[in-house]
Amino acid sequence: MGYCISCQENFTEGKFCPNCGKQTVDVVMETETPAAEVPSSTGQLAMWSHLIPIIAGFLSLLTFITIFLLWVPGLVIRGLTNVTEFDRRHATESMNFQLTMLIVTVTTGVLGVLTLFIGFIVLLPLWAIIQLVALIFTIQATMAASKLKEYRYPIAIRFVK
Repeated sequence: MGYCISCQENFTEGKFCPNCGKQTVDVVMETETPAAEVPSSTGQLAMWSHLIPIIAGFLSLLTFITIFLLWVPGLVIRGLTNVTEFDRRHATESMNFQLTMLIVTVTTGVLGVLTLFIGFIVLLPLWAIIQLVALIFTIQATMAASKLKEYRYPIAIRFVK
């Protein structure tokens, strides 16, 4: 593509301007190629990665097996292809925390059975307090995710990075 300085016109063919006959300047047209768009997070997936375990935790009062599956939403959200790094970090954090709470629950149950159910007198109130604190942390994480802020659970074991 050429550009005539005196006529101030672009020409697609030839090295000389068809109007004035002067030599045209080669112009490389910059085509606007959209850069790979980095998806911006709205915080919805990050928020749901914390909120679903809260909802499922209340459902586990009806079906006990649900308590063993609270970490699954974090795994699913991490595995999605159109997830931003922000959402992935929150999903990982939620999954690590729910796995930590699962270990606390299983340990409480095993210790209670090993002590011939006498240990439940001490362990159940302690477990209830831990679960209440876990609920508070999860609500804080949900609110931070909805405001597009980072959050790290203070008592989570980092199984997945």
